[in-house]
Amino acid sequence: MTDWKTYKDQYPWLCNHALGMTSYNEGSRIVKSPAISGGTPIWEVGKTGPAITDTHVPCGYWFKDYDSDSQLRRICFGLEMGYTKTDMVVDEQQTLYVKDSNGDTVACPITVWTLSGVGSLSESVGPTTVYTAPSYSEAGSDSATITLWCGGAVKDTLVISVARSCDCLDSIEYTSLQMYVSQQQTLSASGAQSDECYSWQITSGGGSLSAATGKSVVYTAPSSNANCSSNPTITLTCGGANVGSITIAVNQVTDNYAALLVNGSCLQGCTGSWRCIYSYDYMQTKYKCSGDVYSGPTKMNICESSVGCDAVPNVCDYLKSNCDNSAYCKAAGGCCNTYTVGLVDLRTEAQKAAGCCPAGLL
Repeated sequence: MTDWKTYKDQYPWLCNHALGMTSYNEGSRIVKSPAISGGTPIWEVGKTGPAITDTHVPCGYWFKDYDSDSQLRRICFGLEMGYTKTDMVVDEQQTLYVKDSNGDTVACPITVWTLSGVGSLSESVGPTTVYTAPSYSEAGSDSATITLWCGGAVKDTLVISVARSCDCLDSIEYTSLQMYVSQQQTLSASGAQSDECYSWQITSGGGSLSAATGKSVVYTAPSSNANCSSNPTITLTCGGANVGSITIAVNQVTDNYAALLVNGSCLQGCTGSWRCIYSYDYMQTKYKCSGDVYSGPTKMNICESSVGCDAVPNVCDYLKSNCDNSAYCKAAGGCCNTYTVGLVDLRTEAQKAAGCCPAGLL
């Protein structure tokens, strides 16, 4: 290839006179378009020209290629892509433009823009284009690679990361919070987002999940659960935000015995028509290690006093006083203090060690 210097004192093309002439490289002259005799020059991709080495020659200049076929070709040295940011969110826009190596904007009409990845460009040819990030609701992020071309060559490349969004109003759907060892069940997100929005994690305890992401996963309980140490807590996130957690009691024991009971709140009142009864009582339910009901609910009586309804004035007050003043209720500080409200653990240490875990559910 002949060096550009050999073209010193030659005009790049024939004109009436050289308009906008600029000298580079020891007097070599380049004339700015469109002062060209004979019409608009034609750019041909893939051609090579003289060895011009000045990196500050801007787009918009033409030179005549004497090495091959005397075609007029555009000079594209020193072009870069101007941009605002490399991280964007869905539906966001930014304008991309051409600049030179000094940072000055260049109105280069022949530059070409191409896009690989998500989003869109407003223009494929010209000095500027607008990139628009995509509109969708998924998790994580995607990227767009935008390339600036001039003269069939890559001048600059920009990679933009586009953060996705998920519109999450979800909860965890499940079959049961009580499982046996090695048992499986499907857990699902209640919402309608795409699979990529959802992430699942066992934050404590044992077992495994069939996948880390997706609208639904299969949970497999651990094969053993001594001392109930492997009861899992499973957490669901959507679009990076915590949706909720569930805790599952995994039982290793299937023997038929009462493992715990649940006592209801204290109830009292006066009933009757010809014979009046004032009573204090509560409801009690017992559960197996499996979490199934062992017995109940059963009405448990604390105290009961009765008399003919016309036997004394204010009969209900009289009967209530009988219960309140009974030795059993007085010793407890009141009839309703004679039992434990709520859950009462009936498991022995041996039962706990064997993996009897209904308390984890209740």
